[in-house]
Amino acid sequence: MKELNKSKKSKKKLFVTLGLLFGLAGIGTAAFAGYVMGDHKINNPGDQTPGAVEIINDSYVVTGSIKNDEKLYFYPEAAVSGENLNLTYEVDPETPANLDLTVTVETNGALTGKAIKVTVSDATADGTQSAFDKNYIALPNPVEQTRNYEDSTNSYDFTFAFKWGSYWGVSNANPCDYFNTGAGKDKDVGTASDTLENDTINGIMNDFNTALQNTKIHFIITIEDATA
Repeated sequence: MKELNKSKKSKKKLFVTLGLLFGLAGIGTAAFAGYVMGDHKINNPGDQTPGAVEIINDSYVVTGSIKNDEKLYFYPEAAVSGENLNLTYEVDPETPANLDLTVTVETNGALTGKAIKVTVSDATADGTQSAFDKNYIALPNPVEQTRNYEDSTNSYDFTFAFKWGSYWGVSNANPCDYFNTGAGKDKDVGTASDTLENDTINGIMNDFNTALQNTKIHFIITIEDATA
């Protein structure tokens, strides 16, 4: 993976680099009715299993994990009805969407004078277009956060806010916005088997879901000299 290979080339200037590879877990589960167009229901991808954690240099004891097993749910913040593309929820309507992931970094308390840096990137396999490549979703801005180690603190949270991509039009618009009031409002519904080439709502949503299933996120945790 490109980011992981880059970290190996740069390891001379790093004390420790810890790689966390996660799929876009929980993008739609049985708990959600999902996107609905008339009588057509758009199926959403299921959970994906996180990849392995790799420690390139274990000079320090550092662990990283996704806090509370958080998952990304790329849905609008509220249910949508009576439009070209609707969104309904079967349970927990108060928290239908989640575009944030928090990485928790825990240390052994021996990092005086050091800083913890967490970087997020698209680590989708070469040759596969990710949801980032297709601009369906966007990486956080910034993609890198750094905190100096504090002697009294051994656990640090780094929250990354992912975004809807530019494919859906104006800043942070979602598929419902795009198909109901945006540039896609005049597109045909199509059929459940449509692909992107059909340029229908079904076809685009099918491609969106496939891209999400293929997408991997890579978190790199680096220990380096503290900044003033």
